[in-house]
Amino acid sequence: MKSRAKPSEHLVVRVNFARRLAGFSMLPLFSALTPLVLLPLLARMVSAEVWSSIAIGQSVGGFVAIIVSFGWTLVGPTLIGRSSGTERRSLYVESFVIRSIVLLAILPVAGIVVIVIVPRTGLVVGVSMAAAISLSGLSASWFNIGAGRAVDVAKYEAVPKLVGTALAAIGLAIFREPVIYPTLIALSTLLGVLAFTRHVCGAGFWTAARQVALRDSLRRSSSSALTVVAGGAYSASAVALVGVGASVRSVSTYVSADKVYGMACLTVASLANALQGWVAEVGGQHGARRRKLALLAHTIVGVTGCTFLITLGSQATRVLYGAALEAPQWAMVWMGVAFLCISINTAVGRLMLIPLGHTRGVLISTVAGGFVGVPALIGGGNLAGAAGGAFGLATSELVVLLVQIVALMRARD
Repeated sequence: MKSRAKPSEHLVVRVNFARRLAGFSMLPLFSALTPLVLLPLLARMVSAEVWSSIAIGQSVGGFVAIIVSFGWTLVGPTLIGRSSGTERRSLYVESFVIRSIVLLAILPVAGIVVIVIVPRTGLVVGVSMAAAISLSGLSASWFNIGAGRAVDVAKYEAVPKLVGTALAAIGLAIFREPVIYPTLIALSTLLGVLAFTRHVCGAGFWTAARQVALRDSLRRSSSSALTVVAGGAYSASAVALVGVGASVRSVSTYVSADKVYGMACLTVASLANALQGWVAEVGGQHGARRRKLALLAHTIVGVTGCTFLITLGSQATRVLYGAALEAPQWAMVWMGVAFLCISINTAVGRLMLIPLGHTRGVLISTVAGGFVGVPALIGGGNLAGAAGGAFGLATSELVVLLVQIVALMRARD
């Protein structure tokens, strides 16, 4: 006769899950509230050229951050969730050393890319923004997601980001100098990363760092790194890709659409962060049930966000950034489709295929999405402006979703 869990045990499980969901969902969303004040201030303070330069810098920096993360955001939470104590510290030190080396190697390249793309009037702020956002590749959020430490996410990431953004808003209002924004974002990010590294490793960091076998670590991480880089080629760098050859007007209105889309995507990332460690904790039938619930939750979020972006997205860009930077309605329609696809493929990839050990399916899907997305974003932006760029993004996310569905069906055979 099978033993049954006591009602009190079920209650404890539900309470722990609720805390995890609240911690990893609400903290990123809360830290995103301050930019809602800052970005409209920037949009009304700077020219369309500088506004585009800031966004292109963020786009390039976001892609660089994905390269710097070197796949740890994809597989790290599962590794941390299945380890403890000294092993966790060793994994973090290994990741930090690798990511720091990659950051130092790729930053000069990022600067050159921004210089080539952005208008001359926005050169300094564009390069500064790219450098600031690149530092987020050193984030330890994946570690805390796997360990279930929402408090550390707040203490070392959300709070520094909030303080840095708030100070930037004050500085912008007083001095009206756009470069203040990336400078303070970079400083707050770096301080948070260094403080967390000291918190986890203590005085033994340098000793542990010298023991990292770089060649073996790079070999182990190469597959997951390629996966996230392929995905970032068309998602994180979308603004930069649209900016290749498109007019300043097209880029500036696409940026507005992308900003609202990005804010909506925070809900997807937050939900996935909350569920990733929870899904990886158990196997068998319980694990399968959790994966199905995660997929259902992401589908509901996807449908809701898609509806919002299609019906109210264009009006939201007008309210936030002004009539001159309002995104076209068709741009928001395709952003809605992209949001629906990315919400579902996040669940299929991160919460189903990865826990099942089918990383190859995720890799193939992201490579396929990048193969389609890069030319679609560049061509769409050139041919149809903001709406064309959004269509390119939606197409790439749809390709990722379809390939992942095929991979999931094969994984179950």
